[in-house]
Amino acid sequence: MYRSIDILSDFSERVPYNIPSFPAYASRALMSSYKDMGVANHWHDDFEIAAVLSGCMTYSVNGSLLRIEAGQGLFVNARQLHGNFVAGGHDCEYACVLLHPTLLCAAPYVTETYITPLLSNSSFTHTV
Repeated sequence: MYRSIDILSDFSERVPYNIPSFPAYASRALMSSYKDMGVANHWHDDFEIAAVLSGCMTYSVNGSLLRIEAGQGLFVNARQLHGNFVAGGHDCEYACVLLHPTLLCAAPYVTETYITPLLSNSSFTHTV
């Protein structure tokens, strides 16, 4: 049986937070555990941080393709259309963490100075 993510008709993902009342998700997986060795394009309100542990994969962020190799990672801003896959039948192990922005908004100063500008910056989609 393959791993999958729950994608709604608007391509948003229903994120399965590890603790339902705490909006954070962390996992470690092999790409071979997903059908067709990839995760379909989707978006969510969470920040996504992914790191390749072995092998390599391609991340698609708003149509831009990014090759991520072992020891590298990326940050995907909230509400960006993204997915990932491997080609050529080579497997890849990676870790992924999703954090809802509200987790980082305990202090108004942090929210106003760092989180709100990041969320409202439509030109900042991701960084490797």
